[in-house]
Amino acid sequence: KAKEDINKVNLLNELSECYYNIAPDKGIWYGLSGKKLAEKLNYKIGISKTDYSLGFNYYRKSDYPTSLDYYFKALHLIPDEKNRTVEEKLLVAKLFGNIGSVYRSLNDSLKTFEYYNKGLKMEKALGNKLGTAEILLKIGNAYNMLGEDSLALISYKNTLKMFEELGYKSGICRTMGNMAGIYSSQGNFQKALEYNLKSFTIAKESGFKNVEASGLGNFGLSYFGIVKDNTMINIPDSLKNRKALLIKAEKYVKSAIIMFKELENLSALQEYYQSLSDIQKYSGYYLSALESFKQSVIYRDSVYSQKNQTKISNLENQLKEDIKQKEIEIQQLQLATAKKERRYFIFGLIGLLLLLSLAYNRYEVTKKQNKIIAQQKYVVEIKSKIVEEKQREILDSIEYALRIQTAILPPQK
Repeated sequence: KAKEDINKVNLLNELSECYYNIAPDKGIWYGLSGKKLAEKLNYKIGISKTDYSLGFNYYRKSDYPTSLDYYFKALHLIPDEKNRTVEEKLLVAKLFGNIGSVYRSLNDSLKTFEYYNKGLKMEKALGNKLGTAEILLKIGNAYNMLGEDSLALISYKNTLKMFEELGYKSGICRTMGNMAGIYSSQGNFQKALEYNLKSFTIAKESGFKNVEASGLGNFGLSYFGIVKDNTMINIPDSLKNRKALLIKAEKYVKSAIIMFKELENLSALQEYYQSLSDIQKYSGYYLSALESFKQSVIYRDSVYSQKNQTKISNLENQLKEDIKQKEIEIQQLQLATAKKERRYFIFGLIGLLLLLSLAYNRYEVTKKQNKIIAQQKYVVEIKSKIVEEKQREILDSIEYALRIQTAILPPQK
């Protein structure tokens, strides 16, 4: 029964992870169900895994404080580095990568690279190619955020090669979508549309809703980029009708917004409402542009509000306190172990001394007994010699008397 329940926890967790990219609310429901059962069973690695998947689903909803809360809870339950199983090490590496992604979404580049590098180091040490590729993709995203297009593109190309070798469709379409964004920002719109089409096709066929929505948005942004490119060099004739391209750009960005609303991805909604506002402003629809801009501000404030920043700061402080407490507990355990070992040593030494004392006493008793026996033997030997001497004297006396008698008395006839 217990094994069946553990399998159920793992199944609920897998379902939670599957839904994060399709319907995060459903993913959260499965994650909470798995966590409840894992807590009932005191299945610690199961609790950590469900916390991980819950953090992932809340990240998709752009609820970054709740996402970090679950990620930190998952880390807190896992033993210290020396006592981790391989399964726990793999989970920690994934957690580091995802925590880095939260900080990337919050524009905190220092903490982003800090956690990404921790995750990458662990994935490489474990020989986990898929995990390594995922972290490299995240690092590419971080470079992209900083405007380091060349570094981002290098990272994406290496990542894409690894995903293709592994045949991992989710990674392939996400990487291609990100590369499309880079090519678009560089003005290479044909290549951007080519990569985005490949990404969008895989995502749609495989049911990767979040990537599909990003693909729609990227189509719109590429068309808008072509419109703003006054030179239109290397642009095919079919893409030189600016009015038609503006209509297509608005249409695709609106379609992306509809999907992101279904997915409750607040961060993406903030970004694409801003893009929609730019397209509408360029088209001369100023009232619509203003409304779209207001929506962008609303979603931006939802993501980056002071309340959320305070929550995140509190979580970080709590994590530091938890780590400090854990270190204290480890030190106390080490001291207790040392005391126990010292007691065992003392008891052992006392026992050894008692044994030595008993052995010495036994030796002394034996020695004394042997001495008494030797003395008794000596006395017996002396007495035996005295008896022999007396017997010899008596015999000598008798013999002497016989000789005198023989000399005095005449011989018998």
